[in-house]
Amino acid sequence: MTERRTLIDGKPATHVSVEDRGLLYGDGLFETLRVYEGRPFALEEHLARLIAGLSTLEIDTSGLASALQKDLEALALSGSQRLRITVTAGIGEGMLRPKGMRPTRIVSVSPFTPGTPTRIVALADEIPCVSPLRLKSTSYALANELARRAARVNAFEGIAIDTGGFVLEGARSNVFFVFENELATPPLDELILPGVTRALVLALARESGIFVNERRIHESEIRSAKGAFLTSSLLEIAAIDEWIATDGARVTFAEDRALVSRLRAAYQARIRPSDP
Repeated sequence: MTERRTLIDGKPATHVSVEDRGLLYGDGLFETLRVYEGRPFALEEHLARLIAGLSTLEIDTSGLASALQKDLEALALSGSQRLRITVTAGIGEGMLRPKGMRPTRIVSVSPFTPGTPTRIVALADEIPCVSPLRLKSTSYALANELARRAARVNAFEGIAIDTGGFVLEGARSNVFFVFENELATPPLDELILPGVTRALVLALARESGIFVNERRIHESEIRSAKGAFLTSSLLEIAAIDEWIATDGARVTFAEDRALVSRLRAAYQARIRPSDP
């Protein structure tokens, strides 16, 4: 397979209506997954988050799970791929949705070559929220702006800092910090996206006996961190080499990445469990 394949409402297509609410108003949600050896990883968790979010937005989810299963079978997943599932409220103009709308379902798959830059720089920037309502919304303006600001200084990822100076999340990832006696990450009550990979890393850390603390992290604390890393479905676990603070100060993390390596190994074992 050398190109993207897309199904819209179960049929091969590449275009949506100009009146689709996902295009007009960002009225929809999406999920991005890694496919390993033809198997979408953590599919159940991604679908649970998607359906819960759609319910929050009062977008009809009846029959969605079975329809998506048929879509995945039709796409015949194989090898290493990127899978994106998007569901919008459907076709209809106006801030209030017309009654009886049928959601638009878009499933696309494309080849994916894993890999991250040899050096990851994270730029902290004052953006008060990346994921409003903690939803993976098709309205991605804030995340895109954060990513653009990071790219201007050749940083791999932009990290949102709220008006109080507390760390939130990345434009496309969750963030963890390794301190002397704890692994810390911002709590979900900070209006950050409940990342599927974030949840798995938390579980793996606890299973490994690592003390985990979901707490507010002020940017001033980062100078004392031993390390930091990003998590997402596509990145998996990626160590941060350098942090550019909101005041322009640069923090380079220690070379000792034993804990990150330990979590990576546990994550890979979960992706590819040993045969019985």
